[in-house]
Amino acid sequence: MVNLLSPSRSECASDRLYDVKMRTRKAQKVRAMVFDFAGQELNGLRCLDIGCSIGVISSVLAENFGSVIGIDLDAPSLHWAQSNNQRPNAFFINADGMQIPFPSGIFDVVICAQCYEHVTDAIRLSNEVYRLLKPGGICIFTGPNRFAIIEDHYGLPFLSWLPRSLADRYLRLTKRGQYYDVNPLAYRELRNLWKKFEIKDYTFLMLREPVKYWIDDEVKGNAWLKYLPEWFLRILLVFAPNYNWILQKPD
Repeated sequence: MVNLLSPSRSECASDRLYDVKMRTRKAQKVRAMVFDFAGQELNGLRCLDIGCSIGVISSVLAENFGSVIGIDLDAPSLHWAQSNNQRPNAFFINADGMQIPFPSGIFDVVICAQCYEHVTDAIRLSNEVYRLLKPGGICIFTGPNRFAIIEDHYGLPFLSWLPRSLADRYLRLTKRGQYYDVNPLAYRELRNLWKKFEIKDYTFLMLREPVKYWIDDEVKGNAWLKYLPEWFLRILLVFAPNYNWILQKPD
């Protein structure tokens, strides 16, 4: 969440995609957020994991939820998820996050973790999350900030700050890629994206209790941040590398 040094996408995208240990910790973070907010048994609830990739988060959450459905458009990732799934209540299907093939209001929890920046229309994605949730249901949202100092996908400073044409040129000059294919938003833009929901921000709450939220490995070297006063952390919020929010659909 606050690690300012990220390896480049060209060097480690595949390794990160199939890093089960890393993804399991992210799943534990998501689960801790759900437990903290919901404060109830989850075994009767239905969960949708948008952009599930290789399905690790979906499988971990299936230990607690009644059922979990993971969706993604990447066929190799879905094949890996289906082949390695050992949870009878976890299911994986090929589907687009901007047009999800389920009736409205059937999910208690939706996971939207690190995927908004990869869709072509984030507003359509947010509308789908709203449509699919039951009244009072929640979405666990995590995603990057456009004004993060180090862009997480390519590991380059200030990459996401630049206009797209300059970002493309920056990638080519550094031999990290040809085109910048990520669409991160700034803090205010993200607040507006999810304006239909009530938002509870866990971003800095997690810094206070990194072990509880399974981010202690991510904040090594940045543990001093938890000692800063709340008002100062709020100022830094605009530059946070990543946001962690719980979005609740009005009941």
